[in-house]
Amino acid sequence: MALVAADLASPAGEVETTLFYPGTLDAAVTARLNAYLTQGYALGTALTDTVAQDDLARNYAYYRAWSDVVNRITLQPASTSLAGEVSISRLQSQINTWIVARDAWRQAYLALLPDSSTVATPGVSQSIATLYRF
Repeated sequence: MALVAADLASPAGEVETTLFYPGTLDAAVTARLNAYLTQGYALGTALTDTVAQDDLARNYAYYRAWSDVVNRITLQPASTSLAGEVSISRLQSQINTWIVARDAWRQAYLALLPDSSTVATPGVSQSIATLYRF
């Protein structure tokens, strides 16, 4: 069974689109998730078991979706305030929760690869991957 974006998005899947991609049109989120699935299936071409291919593609797509959130929240200021109106802050522990989940999805997809020791993350240069712990 080839997975599609709807399999990843809530309520069927783990990606709550409005939380992961606030202000993004549904069509753009669908395109992004389908692209991640395509990349995940490309990683699993050496696998002969279709269930394993689906698992790899799903785990890879979730890893990428969680990476999107980690990138978004780490690029925002840790605290913001409007004089006399509101103050908003984010704790590092909140960000770490997303990082832990992202890393778990990464480990899940790497574990399904025939030889994960030689596979780089598609589309990510090694220097960026090292710097940002992809």
